[in-house]
Order: sequence, then C-alpha cells, then structure tokens
Amino acid sequence: MVDGDERSWFEYRRLVMGELDRISRQITMLESKIDDQKSLRDAEVSDLRVKIGMLEVKAGIYGALSGLLVAIGTVLMSFFMRGGK
Repeated sequence: MVDGDERSWFEYRRLVMGELDRISRQITMLESKIDDQKSLRDAEVSDLRVKIGMLEVKAGIYGALSGLLVAIGTVLMSFFMRGGK
C-alpha cells in the first residue's frame, strides 16, 4: 500500500509542478505584454504633449495677430474719423 501512495504522491507532485510552471510562463508572458503596452502609452503621451505644445504656440500667434489687427483697425478708424488730419 505504501508503494501505491508514494507513486500517487509523485504523480500528483509532477502535476502540481507542471501547473506551477505553466502559470509562471503565463505570468511572464503577461508581464511582457504589460511592458509593451506601457511603452506604447508612454509614446502616445509624449506625442500628445508635443501636439499640445504646438497648439499653445499657434494659439499665442493667432491671439497676437488678432490683437494686432484690432489695434490697426482702431488706428485706421481713428485716422479716418478725424478726416485724415
């Protein structure tokens, strides 16, 4: 009876070790996928920061041009209202 119990234990041990090995490989694979996704996310965040910076510059330029046009319009209206004097 002891021999049968030992054989059963060794088979069970082999099965458990096989499952632990399979789980370990899956965890390693998932960690690799997570690292890949983090890299993609970081690249996308960097791209977004560049795009936001470009939009901030454009907004500043457009705002300055709009202010300049209003100032020129005001000067011209003032000039024409006085009759060109």
